[in-house]
Amino acid sequence: MTDPDVTTPPKRLHILDNEEIEALYGRPCFTGDDRTNVFTLTLPEKDLLASFTHIPIQLYFLLQLGYFKAKQMFFTFTFDDVIEDVTYLLERYFPETPLPELRMLNKRTILKQRQRILELFGYRLCTPTDRQDLFLRAQQAARISSKPIYVLRELLHYLTEHRLVKPGYTLLQEELVGKALTAEVKRLATMLYTLLSSEECVALDSLLTSTDELSTITLLKRQPKDFSLGEMRREIARGEQLVQLYTLTRRIVPQLSISSEGITYYSSLISYYSVFRLKQLDTWIVYLYLLVTNCIIFYNMTLLSQLWAHKEATQDMTHIAHIAHISPVVWQHVNFYGRYEFTKASEPINMEEIVEALAHYPILSMVDEEDA
Repeated sequence: MTDPDVTTPPKRLHILDNEEIEALYGRPCFTGDDRTNVFTLTLPEKDLLASFTHIPIQLYFLLQLGYFKAKQMFFTFTFDDVIEDVTYLLERYFPETPLPELRMLNKRTILKQRQRILELFGYRLCTPTDRQDLFLRAQQAARISSKPIYVLRELLHYLTEHRLVKPGYTLLQEELVGKALTAEVKRLATMLYTLLSSEECVALDSLLTSTDELSTITLLKRQPKDFSLGEMRREIARGEQLVQLYTLTRRIVPQLSISSEGITYYSSLISYYSVFRLKQLDTWIVYLYLLVTNCIIFYNMTLLSQLWAHKEATQDMTHIAHIAHISPVVWQHVNFYGRYEFTKASEPINMEEIVEALAHYPILSMVDEEDA
């Protein structure tokens, strides 16, 4: 076995498209009602406005205040950039005053206004310590789900919860989300390197080898064409191979501390990636995909087989026909309870109890409706 090497920088993340980034970070553009609401001042805001002298300084303060109330962040702009808001504010708050010459404020005054606004709303800018805490939060989120959008949303929630001004999008995407996901991959790869023996790695590698132009993993995911003797023999052989992989997974996966959301995500990648693409990915992470996928396939095959036997005993031929066409890797049809758990508990799963519940579950009626 080779030491896990996941130090190669991944391709640059693209979590949000340009429109979504603009919605999150772009300067607000108000409609009539929005403009009226956001520029209506509370008593503390009026007091703060009165602490500034000269109309250009007060006007710029009003603009910064309104934009902060809308987005909880600050923007760089000139009076000419926001002329509609400038015209509205002059008419509302300075109607009797001759139009002053609107010169741009110096940087010191702008920063002073921002600090006063932060104090007013109990917000603060991100410090290096805050960024460290954000990275720890990103790592925690990456253990729950390796979907970049999930980790990003968790960070945005953290920022709101702790009343922190959002750092730049590039920092969030690359320095926090990207590095947290890379660290999680490294953690899992290192653990698998420690837990898997050479023989077990060979067994997993064999799943990606081709047999009669189809890889073993592809054959394991296939459903039988019919109930002929040849197909049933292949099903028995497939079940025996899955039992071995299931036993291996039950030993390995609970030690990786992966959430049920993470398990579902990793297993879905086996269907998402082609075998050719899987061979190009990091070996140790592909092992993880294979382990959880085969365990779920085994679980689903067992469940469907027992459910089929239950319907056969009741002579429910209509539902038997439907069950025969449900694939053990079509997650939206098979994952009835929405989650998979791999725990260290030694108690076996009570399949009979689950089958009895599923026999009365509307999933089969839903299949009828979809076919109609």
